[in-house]
Amino acid sequence: MSPTVLAEGTPDLSLQQPMMPTAVVRDLRPPTRPYQLVPTLLQRPTGTPALYTPWTPTRVLQRRKHIRKRMGFLMQILEREQTERIRRARPLPDFRAGDILEVRMMLPEAERKVTIYRGVCIARYHKGIRSSFKIYNVYPECGGVVQHIPLYMPDLMGIKVVGRIPASQERLFYLLDRETSDYTFQTGVSAAN
Repeated sequence: MSPTVLAEGTPDLSLQQPMMPTAVVRDLRPPTRPYQLVPTLLQRPTGTPALYTPWTPTRVLQRRKHIRKRMGFLMQILEREQTERIRRARPLPDFRAGDILEVRMMLPEAERKVTIYRGVCIARYHKGIRSSFKIYNVYPECGGVVQHIPLYMPDLMGIKVVGRIPASQERLFYLLDRETSDYTFQTGVSAAN
């Protein structure tokens, strides 16, 4: 298409685009930055620092301990509530090593019959919900028998202090060597009425 011609044969220059030298065009382009291998965090624009920190993201927090140690306080509270609930439902007498105990237990494997075990308490362990005690009895047929009974087990119906033998220690394991009739507190397991 030819440019429009004015009278006298001169072309109209107002419709043509002005020609700029290439040096000028090269200077108008933004300068190209060479690619640099730097961490991406340094390339992010940083603003002015905040006057306060609203919160620290969880993934940034330092984990000081293992998850079991961090949630240990919650487990202690739950165990304490459970032991208080069991104590209210089934009050236990205050007993220690050397007391002769009568323990009523329900046996789920024997059609939930209630039986009574009698023996001398040779040890008591205070460990929260894992508290337990050991009773010792000498049977004529089989000799000395030690029963380890958890204090807060659901099958334990009740404990009754029947008597006491003289003892000055917290653990009476020396009685295990003496299988005499002095430590026979029952000849058989008696069924409860």
